[in-house]
Amino acid sequence: MNAPALSHDSKHSERVLYVSDIHRGAAISTLPLYEKSLLKKMKEYDHIVLNGDIFELFYIDPYKLDEKHRDPKDILMHSIRSSIKWLENILKENPHCHLHFVLGNHEVVRKFRRSLDRLHEKYPDQF
Repeated sequence: MNAPALSHDSKHSERVLYVSDIHRGAAISTLPLYEKSLLKKMKEYDHIVLNGDIFELFYIDPYKLDEKHRDPKDILMHSIRSSIKWLENILKENPHCHLHFVLGNHEVVRKFRRSLDRLHEKYPDQF
Protein backbone atom coordinates (compact mmCIF):
# COMPACT_ATOMS: atom_id res chain seq x y z
CA MET A 1 0.00 0.00 0.00
CA ASN A 2 1.33 3.40 -0.90
CA ALA A 3 0.35 5.56 2.02
CA PRO A 4 1.62 9.14 2.08
CA ALA A 5 5.09 9.54 3.52
CA LEU A 6 5.40 11.15 6.91
CA SER A 7 6.62 14.68 6.42
CA HIS A 8 7.61 17.69 8.41
CA ASP A 9 7.35 21.33 7.57
CA SER A 10 8.22 24.24 9.82
CA LYS A 11 4.64 25.58 9.91
CA HIS A 12 2.91 22.36 10.86
CA SER A 13 4.34 19.53 12.87
CA GLU A 14 2.45 16.37 12.17
CA ARG A 15 1.49 14.28 15.14
CA VAL A 16 2.07 10.55 14.89
CA LEU A 17 0.53 7.91 17.14
CA TYR A 18 2.17 4.47 17.21
CA VAL A 19 0.14 1.51 18.43
CA SER A 20 1.25 -2.13 18.50
CA ASP A 21 0.55 -5.50 20.04
CA ILE A 22 -3.00 -4.89 21.24
CA HIS A 23 -4.18 -8.28 19.90
CA ARG A 24 -7.77 -7.15 19.38
CA GLY A 25 -10.00 -10.22 19.46
CA ALA A 26 -7.83 -12.33 21.74
CA ALA A 27 -9.36 -13.55 24.97
CA ILE A 28 -6.37 -12.12 26.86
CA SER A 29 -6.36 -8.71 25.13
CA THR A 30 -6.59 -5.76 27.50
CA LEU A 31 -7.90 -3.52 24.69
CA PRO A 32 -11.48 -3.49 26.04
CA LEU A 33 -10.16 -1.67 29.11
CA TYR A 34 -8.91 1.33 27.10
CA GLU A 35 -10.41 1.04 23.59
CA LYS A 36 -12.75 4.04 23.96
CA SER A 37 -9.88 6.21 25.20
CA LEU A 38 -7.63 5.04 22.37
CA LEU A 39 -10.24 5.76 19.70
CA LYS A 40 -10.84 9.20 21.19
CA LYS A 41 -7.10 9.92 21.35
CA MET A 42 -6.69 8.99 17.66
CA LYS A 43 -8.63 12.13 16.71
CA GLU A 44 -5.67 14.25 17.85
CA TYR A 45 -3.20 12.78 15.35
CA ASP A 46 -2.35 13.31 11.69
CA HIS A 47 -0.91 9.81 11.27
CA ILE A 48 -1.74 6.60 13.09
CA VAL A 49 0.76 3.77 12.70
CA LEU A 50 -0.69 0.41 13.62
CA ASN A 51 2.58 -1.41 14.02
CA GLY A 52 1.84 -5.12 14.04
CA ASP A 53 -0.21 -7.59 16.02
CA ILE A 54 -3.13 -5.21 16.23
CA PHE A 55 -5.49 -8.11 15.65
CA GLU A 56 -5.61 -11.68 16.79
CA LEU A 57 -6.79 -13.38 13.62
CA PHE A 58 -5.96 -16.90 14.71
CA TYR A 59 -8.01 -17.02 17.87
CA ILE A 60 -11.47 -15.90 18.80
CA ASP A 61 -13.23 -17.41 21.75
CA PRO A 62 -15.47 -19.92 19.93
CA TYR A 63 -18.08 -19.61 22.66
CA LYS A 64 -18.70 -16.02 21.58
CA LEU A 65 -19.99 -17.42 18.28
CA ASP A 66 -23.11 -19.48 17.77
CA GLU A 67 -22.62 -23.23 17.29
CA LYS A 68 -22.94 -23.26 13.50
CA HIS A 69 -20.05 -20.76 13.16
CA ARG A 70 -17.43 -22.53 15.25
CA ASP A 71 -15.62 -24.03 12.27
CA PRO A 72 -12.02 -22.67 12.13
CA LYS A 73 -12.62 -21.14 8.67
CA ASP A 74 -15.74 -19.37 9.94
CA ILE A 75 -13.87 -18.11 12.99
CA LEU A 76 -11.06 -16.75 10.80
CA MET A 77 -13.48 -15.04 8.41
CA HIS A 78 -15.42 -13.56 11.33
CA SER A 79 -12.16 -12.25 12.76
CA ILE A 80 -11.11 -10.71 9.43
CA ARG A 81 -14.49 -9.03 8.91
CA SER A 82 -14.48 -7.68 12.45
CA SER A 83 -10.92 -6.37 12.06
CA ILE A 84 -11.62 -4.63 8.75
CA LYS A 85 -14.77 -3.08 10.20
CA TRP A 86 -12.74 -1.72 13.12
CA LEU A 87 -10.17 -0.20 10.75
CA GLU A 88 -12.89 1.27 8.55
CA ASN A 89 -14.53 2.88 11.58
CA ILE A 90 -11.21 4.51 12.45
CA LEU A 91 -10.94 5.87 8.89
CA LYS A 92 -14.51 7.19 8.95
CA GLU A 93 -14.10 8.81 12.36
CA ASN A 94 -10.77 10.42 11.41
CA PRO A 95 -11.08 11.68 7.82
CA HIS A 96 -8.14 14.06 8.36
CA CYS A 97 -5.83 11.23 9.37
CA HIS A 98 -3.58 8.84 7.47
CA LEU A 99 -3.68 5.29 8.77
CA HIS A 100 -0.55 3.18 8.24
CA PHE A 101 -0.79 -0.56 8.86
CA VAL A 102 2.22 -2.83 9.40
CA LEU A 103 1.45 -6.54 9.38
CA GLY A 104 2.47 -8.51 12.44
CA ASN A 105 2.89 -12.24 12.68
CA HIS A 106 -0.71 -12.58 13.92
CA GLU A 107 -2.01 -10.87 10.76
CA VAL A 108 -0.11 -12.64 7.99
CA VAL A 109 -3.14 -14.20 6.36
CA ARG A 110 -3.68 -13.89 2.61
CA LYS A 111 -7.42 -13.17 2.95
CA PHE A 112 -6.72 -10.44 5.47
CA ARG A 113 -4.09 -8.85 3.21
CA ARG A 114 -6.61 -8.87 0.34
CA SER A 115 -9.15 -7.20 2.62
CA LEU A 116 -6.56 -4.56 3.49
CA ASP A 117 -5.97 -3.98 -0.23
CA ARG A 118 -9.70 -3.45 -0.76
CA LEU A 119 -9.76 -1.03 2.17
CA HIS A 120 -6.90 0.89 0.54
CA GLU A 121 -8.86 1.05 -2.73
CA LYS A 122 -11.84 2.47 -0.84
CA TYR A 123 -9.75 5.00 1.14
CA PRO A 124 -6.73 5.70 -1.09
CA ASP A 125 -5.97 9.09 0.48
CA GLN A 126 -6.13 7.82 4.02
CA PHE A 127 -4.90 4.24 4.07
